[in-house]
Amino acid sequence: TAFPSSSFGARYYDAINVLVKSAGQQELDLDGDTVPETVDIADTLTIICKNPLTDADLDGCSDLQEQAFNPLRGGLRNPEDVWDFYDTPDASNVRDKAITIVDIFAVATRFGASGDTSGDPLIGPIPPAPGYHTAFDRGGQTGTNIWNQAPADGAITIEDIFAVAAQFGHDCR
Repeated sequence: TAFPSSSFGARYYDAINVLVKSAGQQELDLDGDTVPETVDIADTLTIICKNPLTDADLDGCSDLQEQAFNPLRGGLRNPEDVWDFYDTPDASNVRDKAITIVDIFAVATRFGASGDTSGDPLIGPIPPAPGYHTAFDRGGQTGTNIWNQAPADGAITIEDIFAVAAQFGHDCR
């Protein structure tokens, strides 16, 4: 018997639970008293079907790309972490899904800016440079790869420029 499950884990997953019943009953000692109990055996198998185009963190790389092994194509990243792909928005809050010289200059022109870190890096409006916005700020390296960055720390520094430059050429288009 198979039936859809509407709420399984993260919001971007669909799941199908399959109930598998064995024929008949089995004798098992469930309570450790050496007297077997007669029980019906049933197992549930959950099959998770994930859309390969889903981008759970909305950073421009699909979850499938982020779980792959090529960092130049967005791989070796966390599909739940928006901070690990340094694609900056334009004035209209549009990103091109690639780390280019435009992204490096977008961070560099905001060098020295500081502000409130509570703003969502994916939501505009984007102030003109040199204004502060969390989309151009990172909090420093958190993992073994330079692109594993902490959330915004409130100041756009030389480390932010180096972090975006280290991702130059990474592309999820």
